[in-house]
Amino acid sequence: MNQPLLGKRVERINKSLITSLFLISFVVTAPAVFASEKNQDRASGVVKPKVTIVEPVKALTAPDLYEYRIPTRYSMPNGIGVDSKDRIWFTEMAGNSVAVLTPETNEIKEYRIPSTKDLPVPDWEYNQEVKDTPLDSMNVYSVGSPASLIVGKNDIIWFVTHLGNSIVRFEPEKEEFTEFILPTEDARPYDLAEDSKGNIWFVEKNGGKLARLDFEKKKIIEIRLEQGVNLMGIVIDKEDNVWIGDVAGNYIARYNPKEKKLRRFPIGIPQAQPGSMRIDKNGYIWFCQLHAQQLGVLMPEPGIFSVVTIPGKNTVPQAVAPADDEKVWMLDSMMNRFGYFDTVKLEWSLFGIPTANSQPMNMDIDSKGDIWFTESGRDANKVARIVKASVPENSGRSALLNSDEIKAERNEKSKKKRNFVYLAIGIFAAVFLVGWALNRKSKKT
Repeated sequence: MNQPLLGKRVERINKSLITSLFLISFVVTAPAVFASEKNQDRASGVVKPKVTIVEPVKALTAPDLYEYRIPTRYSMPNGIGVDSKDRIWFTEMAGNSVAVLTPETNEIKEYRIPSTKDLPVPDWEYNQEVKDTPLDSMNVYSVGSPASLIVGKNDIIWFVTHLGNSIVRFEPEKEEFTEFILPTEDARPYDLAEDSKGNIWFVEKNGGKLARLDFEKKKIIEIRLEQGVNLMGIVIDKEDNVWIGDVAGNYIARYNPKEKKLRRFPIGIPQAQPGSMRIDKNGYIWFCQLHAQQLGVLMPEPGIFSVVTIPGKNTVPQAVAPADDEKVWMLDSMMNRFGYFDTVKLEWSLFGIPTANSQPMNMDIDSKGDIWFTESGRDANKVARIVKASVPENSGRSALLNSDEIKAERNEKSKKKRNFVYLAIGIFAAVFLVGWALNRKSKKT
């Protein structure tokens, strides 16, 4: 089907990048809804932060990349979000904290989650001889491990905790935490989003449910889906429809809260494994296809789905963030790089992250268009900033800076050079033999 990728402005399809484009069949069901009455707060309260001034380090030029090392060592920054004042909020998974970076002052404030105050600090050095994690540093408790984060209405911070099995609210003005325990044990809330009414929706990776937290009523409502689902991503559109991705079922689904119906959009790529999801300004759903090494895009009306292949053999797209300038940014956790797909030119620009094994995890964009992301690797432990104004325009090819790509490119060039040399030698030999034969023949006559 010859359909435009992203609206009428695009009139061509680059077949090397767009793997498939087709209308989607769908299934509509009405899943079971359960309201929980046993929610309770857990160790909520006001916390004073640890305040540190951190000088950013310029690690890359064109684009300019600045890295901020987090004061708490081995804290594993994970979720990230930007508030209305362009302050950068992020979670520290191993540090069991939520933190905020103010770029103008380079100040970082770290707030320890109250329910984790008695847990050990992950400040230990790797021992080459013992090669074991110290037992007193391991989190074997059912609290903590904050991950995905969003900035909600009035700059309220919301995030999930994996081990804590909870949704946490943090009010910056009061420096106050409120933690809500999920009714389903070991549900592992994975990602979350806020609707226009201030409700917090989230997916339970282990619980196999879509859920909603009504903060005013202090109630969690769970929506049970089919058995075996593995939910990871979630976004909410302008009509308050909730979009989720199922890794096991290999589909994107839309839940209509008013009708209480779920419509599934099967992904045409087998075992694509939809992960992180975001909505662009046109209402299109962009998502990572973890196993297929692609970004997927779903255009809800009239129901067209397409994929964009990412250059690189071992690519694992970890996070996606559509910008307002028709570029879709992506983090590649396996190949340790970031980059963007130009939806007008249908071209990629990719750049290596200078910090080795940084394990980029989540990303967001501030009001100036600068891109922020977390580097969750234990030895990386940074928040990074890409300055939009310094990003070079796409030159028509991918800027592949990783060693594997460079080696492959060099090998290909070397192969072509060798083939050229062999061809030149062959032509020279042929000319020489023909000349020698003609010369010998002339002597005989």
